[in-house]
Amino acid sequence: MGGIFISYRRDDATGYVHALRDRLAARFGTNQIFMDIDSIEPGLDFVEVIESSVASCDVVLALIGKRWLQSQRLQDTRDFVRLEIQAALARRIRVIPVLLEGVEMPNAEELPDVLAPLSRRQAFEISNRHFSDDLNQLAELLGRILTDQGSKKMNTLLPHEALRKPAAITHIQRLKPPAQRLPEAQASPRQSLRHVASTIATILAWLVACGSVVLAIAESKFMLTHESTSKEDAAFFFFLAITALLLLSAMVFKARKSSLASGFFQLAGIWQFVSLIGMLSTLGLHNSFEDYLCLAIFSIGALAFFFLAYRYRPKTGSLEL
Repeated sequence: MGGIFISYRRDDATGYVHALRDRLAARFGTNQIFMDIDSIEPGLDFVEVIESSVASCDVVLALIGKRWLQSQRLQDTRDFVRLEIQAALARRIRVIPVLLEGVEMPNAEELPDVLAPLSRRQAFEISNRHFSDDLNQLAELLGRILTDQGSKKMNTLLPHEALRKPAAITHIQRLKPPAQRLPEAQASPRQSLRHVASTIATILAWLVACGSVVLAIAESKFMLTHESTSKEDAAFFFFLAITALLLLSAMVFKARKSSLASGFFQLAGIWQFVSLIGMLSTLGLHNSFEDYLCLAIFSIGALAFFFLAYRYRPKTGSLEL
């Protein structure tokens, strides 16, 4: 059975990597888990050390937390994490991105060219809510992968070579870039449609948020310049202020890739839905075009916000095979 290499950054995944290492070591044995090669002895070629360590494994787990992509160290050709993943991809070793804390899989455009193929790897997600179950699922998956890899290696050996001890490695070949890059994976129609819908809903949310801010400011100026303020004006200002607050909060948490974005989008959708019901209760038999336009905006807004709440909901950490 081959080994498991864990690639991670100390300032990004320390809270997860030790629990993951202990769980995998209990399942496969401590000598099958490789990590922390950043303590390379003086005089050794760190590229060769990383390549030989990665080459001895059948699977590489690339732990990706919230600060993994934000770090500029990936642009450094001497960065250990970059070299680990680069070596695994070049040797066609199975690389599994492990997404932590609800982060999304990086796009190819966000990665250095040598790491772009990582964006096409199916990821495994580990969440705080299902942490223990996720680790168990990952261990089961790795067990199947290592068993399958071991069978393939045995089938490639000649009968008399299967009983022979492997010869000692006398030279480590330096990593060479691939002759040509593989074509980018094509997104499925369902993924493309979901991406378009998410983009439209996000644009609509920004328009509603900015429009609510502008109208709330205008309404507040109107109420300040008039001594008598009707209940309708006050209710309209209150509606605009709450809408703007919910949507702007949701957009801020979305930009920070926080799971709280889903909750605020859901609250905004509920608020739009309640406002829609309130407006319906006040309509009579003869209504103006503006009334029907407001109804349409409330309805579309509520649907868009509920869709965004579903789109950015906390994920459960399942792996599609």
